[in-house]
Amino acid sequence: MVWKATALLSVLAVSIFATCGSATADEQDLNSLVNPIIGTGGHGHTYPGASVPFGMVQLSPDTGTKGWDWCSGYNYSDRSIMGFSHTHLSGTGCGDMGDILFAPMVGPVEAGLTDQTSDKPSYSSTFSHWNETASPGYYSVKLDRDGGILVELTATPRTGMHRYTFPASDKANLIVDLTHGISDEPLDLQLNFIGNNKITGMRRSKGWAQDQFVYFVAEFSQPFSDFGSIANDDATPSHNREAHGKKLRGYVTFKTREKEPVLARVALSTTGIDGAELNLHKEASTWKFDEVKQAAASQWNKELKKVTIQSSERKDLETFYTAVYHSLLAPTIISDVDGKFRGSDHRVHENHQFATYSTFSLWDTFRAEHSLFTLVQPDLVDAFISSILEQGKNSENKTLAIWPLYGNETYCMIGYHSFPVIAEAYRKGFRNWDTKAMLALMVDNSKRNDWWAEKGYIPADKEDQSVSKTLEFAYDDWTLAQFAKDLGEDELAKKYLARSQAFKNVFDKQIGFVRGKMADGSWRTPFDPANSKPGALHDFTEGNAWQYTFFVPQDVSGLITELGGRAAFNTKLDELFTKTVTNEKDLVQDFTGVIGQYAHGNEPSHQIAYMYDYAGEPWKTQDRVRQIRDRYYTNGIDGLCGNEDCGQMSAWYIFSALGFYPVNPVNGEYVIGTPAFPRATISLPSNKSFTIIRDSSKKYIDKVLLNGKPLSHVYLTHKDITDGGSLEFIMADKPGTWGTVEQDAPH
Repeated sequence: MVWKATALLSVLAVSIFATCGSATADEQDLNSLVNPIIGTGGHGHTYPGASVPFGMVQLSPDTGTKGWDWCSGYNYSDRSIMGFSHTHLSGTGCGDMGDILFAPMVGPVEAGLTDQTSDKPSYSSTFSHWNETASPGYYSVKLDRDGGILVELTATPRTGMHRYTFPASDKANLIVDLTHGISDEPLDLQLNFIGNNKITGMRRSKGWAQDQFVYFVAEFSQPFSDFGSIANDDATPSHNREAHGKKLRGYVTFKTREKEPVLARVALSTTGIDGAELNLHKEASTWKFDEVKQAAASQWNKELKKVTIQSSERKDLETFYTAVYHSLLAPTIISDVDGKFRGSDHRVHENHQFATYSTFSLWDTFRAEHSLFTLVQPDLVDAFISSILEQGKNSENKTLAIWPLYGNETYCMIGYHSFPVIAEAYRKGFRNWDTKAMLALMVDNSKRNDWWAEKGYIPADKEDQSVSKTLEFAYDDWTLAQFAKDLGEDELAKKYLARSQAFKNVFDKQIGFVRGKMADGSWRTPFDPANSKPGALHDFTEGNAWQYTFFVPQDVSGLITELGGRAAFNTKLDELFTKTVTNEKDLVQDFTGVIGQYAHGNEPSHQIAYMYDYAGEPWKTQDRVRQIRDRYYTNGIDGLCGNEDCGQMSAWYIFSALGFYPVNPVNGEYVIGTPAFPRATISLPSNKSFTIIRDSSKKYIDKVLLNGKPLSHVYLTHKDITDGGSLEFIMADKPGTWGTVEQDAPH
């Protein structure tokens, strides 16, 4: 089944055979429950186009290239398409990519080539969502222009395949726009026409990724009858076979018969045209579009089956499996099939043991996305960690990943959140990489803020985002301490464990909030805990004091003490969820998905609903998790309340629908919330599985059974899950005493 965008206009409540036991897993088609249009409206910033899990190619339509809600190049509100480019970001809050755009048109091409200043170039076309379809690994749209041109797209990991059905014409053209990009600046563009059915080229650009190289090779299913290009400010097309400049568009022309498609297969590489050529012939040597499309669908179905759920509500199944789909779009491969890749030093390197990945949105994804990978993508975890290590070894200043994009370190966001991802992987048994080299790089990276080293906090009058940095450095140092301890470096572990307590240096017990502290030790005044608006020397990162006061995942018991004990802690949480936002001018752009001062549309809030479990009121966690899940995740166009952020928003939902969440990923515990479905099963290696069962739809947990035995504490360990077995929830109409004893709280 292929989703039409218009399917969102009506929702059917049906029982899905694939999850109710009447079909074997091999017979299930979970792709039919994925709708890539979800999140393309509102502030989700997702794209609807064709990709395979973690693929280098994201072949998708671009409807705009500027503005916050066009970070992926597409927004559902638009009614025209510029063309179809090969790289996109999934749900980020900053725009980039949109490389190597193809656009079909019929007739004279001069206007399409020379109009390089308009936001909507003349080769753009209007379209209707009624004529648009999307499913995992496939996208199609019928453009309105030139009598209707049908566009179909699919992908392999490193190639995109296009199928264009033109009307009969002697001038059916494909524009190849290398100037086009999403919020970036072209630096060097090259286009070569090879024979009569191939083009090659390169796009080098500066944007969020400061120096990005994309090489490509494109072959066509039939010879082109004409070709040309416009470079820089040329007035007329050139027919030279080589062209370059900072502005560059080209075209190839075909003679087409009615309903006879023209196909293009396009391979990308970060290393060079030879790398793209190799990728093309290894991954897309066929012209059988439907075979490539089916192979992509099969890859998706295989990955989606790693978590199966039971529900009688189709809308809930669509929401869940689209979340799983979104969680597997990033990070993305940047190495060729022979292991070569362009590193953060812009040189070509090789890794023959693993594929190399980039696009790690670590400030977001360290919270739950990488924990999800340790369960459902265990074969890739070592490759992800190896990729982080490769960046650290190869970059000029030995920087471990902060927010790497297409092999470039963007230095976006704060903290050094590769640390928890590394420490979590090691603690969970993923160790096929150089641990000693990694530890040395982590220690070096942890020493780069002089204020942090000197004072144990970031002074509010010296650096922007001072409180958020202090709290996030403290957590990252705790994760480094755990990694050092696991490697037998006890003295190093003690040093960083002590540094992890520095959250207390910005905690004002008198008012019960974290707040900015000046270099002389005084508090910054005036202080408004609800203010999250960015500005000069502002103290918080995309959040405010309400949310960041609860970011101490390494020592929640210590935070409870700072706030005056369990009762006071729970009261503070209650206030956070009920404190009304009074001045929207004080809010950051990402303050969405709001319940009081809780803002689910951005990551600083993501662990907060689970924190009642630490203080003896787990029924409140159950209430709030259900409220967030039901209110802010739907199967609608705007079914994500904030940026998807390369899978983190979806990872929160997946875990929360299963019934637990990694508040502190590195300690190996999953804090229990409440399951959304009567039955869910996680498929594990060695033919093991872990099944979650909910006995009724009642609201509150009465008791929990792990493998048939009562579980009193309100958390699972990673080993509980990976050993296989079952977790059964016995539900009740009213809150009970389960999980209320202090000794049963998470660590």
